Amino acid sequence: MSKAETEIAALKKCQKSLLQGQAELRATMERGFIEQRTEMAALRSSMDAGFADHRNAMEAGFTELRRALERASSEERAARAESVKELRQEMQRGFRWTFSALLSILALVLGIIARLAGAF
Repeated sequence: MSKAETEIAALKKCQKSLLQGQAELRATMERGFIEQRTEMAALRSSMDAGFADHRNAMEAGFTELRRALERASSEERAARAESVKELRQEMQRGFRWTFSALLSILALVLGIIARLAGAF
């Protein structure tokens, strides 16, 4: 073999080795991309599950807070209604006492007037 043929054979061998290296690199990159996509999908599903859990926890917390506020509000309304009821009863007792006192005073005044009228 001549020197040129030897160089051509060496170049072909290098070319073949280079093509084989490129094919191996391409296959390695594709495997890496596939693994990366798989990991990203797993991460996305994990994040979605975490977001769903967080949303459910927030909704449960808001529901509990709303119920507590409604309970406190209804207890406050009940207490207010009870105090209004007690105030009305107290006012009625006060009115009855005042009315009976005024009737007693009126009877006393009428008695005094009747006595004075009978004295003359």
